[in-house]
Amino acid sequence: MTMKFKVSRADMWSATIEDQPGGAARVLDPVAKAGANFEFAFARRAPEMPGKGLLFVLPVKGAKVLQAAQAAGLAKAEGIHTVRVEGGGPARDFGGDCAGAGERWD
Repeated sequence: MTMKFKVSRADMWSATIEDQPGGAARVLDPVAKAGANFEFAFARRAPEMPGKGLLFVLPVKGAKVLQAAQAAGLAKAEGIHTVRVEGGGPARDFGGDCAGAGERWD
């Protein structure tokens, strides 16, 4: 049985945040209040910048959300290429299926 996948490019957005409780929330809250519906959010420490972290989110869509994201310090992450894979089903070899989908990416 073959499962169909939808594979598309996605623009990752990032911001430098304080590496402390609430650091990501200070960026995410105003963007969420503007109507953002994030499908992905990831934060990590930035050892090269003591006391700071990096936040990555997607998508940033719509004029109001875009304005709030920029005001909160988010910007398109340059040099990060992101692929969104949708489809498949539960109890599948998702990693193997995604690898196969990636092989067909133009």
